[in-house]
Amino acid sequence: MQKFIKYFKIILISLLVLILFFGLYYYNKLSKKDNKLVIVDETKINQKTEEKLEGELVFAFFGIDGENGLGYIKKKLAKLEGKTGEDRYFTTGNPSDTMMLVKIDKKTGKVNVVSVPRDTRVKIVGHQGMRKINASFAKDGPYAAIDTLREFSNVDVTNYIAVDYKGVKAIVDIIGGIEIDVPFDMDYDDPTDSPPLHIHLKKGKQKLDGKGAMEFLRFRKSNHGQGDKFLGDVGRVTHQQYFIKELMKQTLSANNVTKLPRMIQAGLEHVLTNISIDEMLELAKVFTSYSQDKLTIETIPGTDKYEGGASYFIADEEETAKLFTKIFK
Repeated sequence: MQKFIKYFKIILISLLVLILFFGLYYYNKLSKKDNKLVIVDETKINQKTEEKLEGELVFAFFGIDGENGLGYIKKKLAKLEGKTGEDRYFTTGNPSDTMMLVKIDKKTGKVNVVSVPRDTRVKIVGHQGMRKINASFAKDGPYAAIDTLREFSNVDVTNYIAVDYKGVKAIVDIIGGIEIDVPFDMDYDDPTDSPPLHIHLKKGKQKLDGKGAMEFLRFRKSNHGQGDKFLGDVGRVTHQQYFIKELMKQTLSANNVTKLPRMIQAGLEHVLTNISIDEMLELAKVFTSYSQDKLTIETIPGTDKYEGGASYFIADEEETAKLFTKIFK
């Protein structure tokens, strides 16, 4: 039987936006002659950040298993450049275990994130019947996943960022670990997973390295079967969101500013996006004045349901529509 997860991917959408955009702005101040990270001309950064920003950027975020195909996906998309519509669809074999819709207000710097549980039952584009929404990325790639998310949410989204979990691990290790308050003892072993999964985190506040951070994020159920609000698909989204806010806060602390070039480089190695470099530069100005109170993260309302031999998340259609309308209309 296929395991509920092979590698748990949580790419912290707001964190990555901060690293890529905020980091671009400061790169010209922090770079050295021997630094191999070359993204854009520094004069373009200065020129863009002097302009007054207006409007919004809306994009989809997908967390995938890059080890099994992010490089392949990049090469395949390069060959499909110039194609449109379903001509851009191709099988990746990588389900999107994390899916979010994000809106950034360029004028105010406010960031709104709406999480869509990976098991949400929807009709995915190009296929009959109802399936889990994460299957769209695996079956037909990022543009099919965007099309599916657009139809489900009724939000006009065309941009995306896809990232594999290794980027998070690398960033956590670069900043020297992250302080996390583990809500309860997390014990789970799955020797049949590939690689074998062993999670043994004690309750309480502690510093987790990259490996420990990924264990915290991958945890879904316990060896002992105890119930807790953090268990299950929706519960996992809850502690993903907690982790996002903590890593954002700790990554952008004064102590870590000089580590931005390394974080940018680590992030870009694990990022796939159709957002242009000019758009990134525009957003650089937004994140030079970023504060945590400008971030709002919500999850679509609904319930877990076991149906037809599979576990689904059934969205509350009316309330979900209201949430998307409130944030994106």
